[in-house]
Amino acid sequence: MATSVTLDTVVTILPFDRHRPRRFEGLEYILSFEQVRDAVVGLEAQLRRATSAEERLAAVLHYARHDAFIDPQHLPVGRLRE
Repeated sequence: MATSVTLDTVVTILPFDRHRPRRFEGLEYILSFEQVRDAVVGLEAQLRRATSAEERLAAVLHYARHDAFIDPQHLPVGRLRE
């Protein structure tokens, strides 16, 4: 994932198309809705509490970069770590 993503990043939601490449008309595919949900729900289950927007973004970006759920011990404190 080459795109820098923050809480202020504007996203585009496209209908599912298994033949669309990861880069399409200047856009970069990050994750599907299901993967985003799983990353957030999984983190909240591990922490046993609701998560902040920053924690959710960290979990989603970690999943997108590493194809694995984030370890709650690696959550950013104060700001997102790259």
